Amino acid sequence: MKKHLVTVSVDLTELRRNLPPVVARKKLDQYLGGIISKEYMANLDSQGEGPPRIKFGKNVGYLRDPLVDWLQSRVRPDNDGGGQ
Repeated sequence: MKKHLVTVSVDLTELRRNLPPVVARKKLDQYLGGIISKEYMANLDSQGEGPPRIKFGKNVGYLRDPLVDWLQSRVRPDNDGGGQ
């Protein structure tokens, strides 16, 4: 069975408008409704696959616009139909 490339367009304008200028990694799950955990982001960061990050001492955060751009680039359709 061939897989077809599907383009998904999701408007993240409201998210961009409502996020603070800097989002702490430990608060990501709160701002994103739990869809991305801080642990998952830490794993992506360690692999160089996350959005650009900034550090304040031991705390890691993300600037709003690069974070939302990164999220937009990773949106994919739910092809299995089993979304919750």
